Amino acid sequence: MNARKYTRLSGQAILELAIFGAIIIMLLGILLNYGLRYSLEQKVMMNTFREALQDTANSVTGGQGSITVIQDKHVPNPADPFGVGTVTPFASSSSVTRSYKLHETPDTYAELPRATFQIQDKKFSYKTAGFRDVDSASGLSKYEEVYGGSNVWAVGSGLRILDSCEGEIMSYDNCKRQCRMITDTDFCVKECNRGKLVGSSTDCTAVCAQEIETPWYCNSLDSVFNFAIATNKPKAMGVQSEYSKQTVVSNILRKQESAGKIATTDTIDWSDTTKRMILYNERVVSPSGAMQPGINIQSTPVETTVGETTTQECQDGVCQ
Repeated sequence: MNARKYTRLSGQAILELAIFGAIIIMLLGILLNYGLRYSLEQKVMMNTFREALQDTANSVTGGQGSITVIQDKHVPNPADPFGVGTVTPFASSSSVTRSYKLHETPDTYAELPRATFQIQDKKFSYKTAGFRDVDSASGLSKYEEVYGGSNVWAVGSGLRILDSCEGEIMSYDNCKRQCRMITDTDFCVKECNRGKLVGSSTDCTAVCAQEIETPWYCNSLDSVFNFAIATNKPKAMGVQSEYSKQTVVSNILRKQESAGKIATTDTIDWSDTTKRMILYNERVVSPSGAMQPGINIQSTPVETTVGETTTQECQDGVCQ
């Protein structure tokens, strides 16, 4: 009777150990996976800031750096004997300005603000603004209201405008807002009143009633972003949100048998390839540094591969 009771208790203990042990191991694996993902994310964020800070050392570009980093990292699966898991993209953006000339505006094409995209170790840099010249200083207060006071200044008898919609990377929403402020008086007055400082004596109705030059993109904005509108995708340039992945796994098992001994060599070779696309409006630059108007959407394909080869050798069931 005692022997039977002992057997039942022993079997119950083994069953409980098997069930709860598996649960504990699973929870430990989840914890390790979460910790690894958090660590990789923090590393990408810190490296992004360092890259942006490094770009500010170039005084020729105005001492500013703006960069978006995308890193494809391998996150191992604790349940896989070879650690093969998933390749996950980690993204981070950082913008740093380090210059004693913050009150000044760009004078040359090289000083124009730019955005840099880094995918793995590949870098791509594009202008986010351009110069636009108008022949007359008439309507100065409305130009300043539309483009910002610090982005408009006198050049001879006319004006020079630092226009964010004249860059290679354009923002649909920002350009649409600027165009509406130029062509829609009521909208201009509304936006002017919203941004007016407390106690300001600015007459928004008088400012917005002025006639100013309408830029080329106001009549072509939908054509510029046709690559997104036609397919009902987000109207954004730069690295596109859609990408494709291809995973290839090759597993080879070799077995050698001899008298009283079995040796195996298990080799797994895997690779994960990600294909992305960068879209931008390539602009022709005149000798003076002014961007020439026009639609010239270009695409730059970027392909990155992450993978490794792992070998496991076993002898009589004991693996190294």
